[in-house]
Amino acid sequence: MRRLPLLCALLPLAAAAQLGIPSAPGAPAYLPRAVFLGAYSNNTAFTPQLRVQWELTLLQTPHDAFVGIAEVGGGWGLGNLPRNVSLTGGDMTYFYQHAFLAGVAYRATYPNGFHWGFHFATGPLAYGGNITDTGAERRLGMTVEGRVQFGIQAGPFVFGLSGGWAQLYDFPQDSLTAIFTGGPIGGAFLDWRPLPAR
Repeated sequence: MRRLPLLCALLPLAAAAQLGIPSAPGAPAYLPRAVFLGAYSNNTAFTPQLRVQWELTLLQTPHDAFVGIAEVGGGWGLGNLPRNVSLTGGDMTYFYQHAFLAGVAYRATYPNGFHWGFHFATGPLAYGGNITDTGAERRLGMTVEGRVQFGIQAGPFVFGLSGGWAQLYDFPQDSLTAIFTGGPIGGAFLDWRPLPAR
């Protein structure tokens, strides 16, 4: 079951390659196509996230696209971090989450400028923090994340709001920080992936 999210992400890529449909011309794939500024909110852990996203067009029509994505970024916990985290009542004084994700996405932008889409991605999450009585914890685990997005096109750019959910595949029993990772995620995005001429 743990392999199911990865299979779901890879199967559409294989299907698109099998179809052999050329992608529309646009910016080179090595250039970032989008940025996301948002935050995780899990229990009392609020972790801002700044992400950069690359996209590789797999299938393209005049109004929508099926793309492969890679997204990298992260952030550090702000505000009132969790308290009484350890068995002896230690408080969290530092917390971070950095994600390295890959997956598939659907993007649709219509002639009236309305845009919507979604993506599903998986990959390693570096996370950890400091607890007053147990010290530093540094972890690396696999996470899965899904987000939907809605926005408006303005020239070659699309901007709007995006939100979803992220979760580790496994929660190590000896970790004091794992339960505060992921959860609801929301924020704003700016996408400059070129669309073909209509």
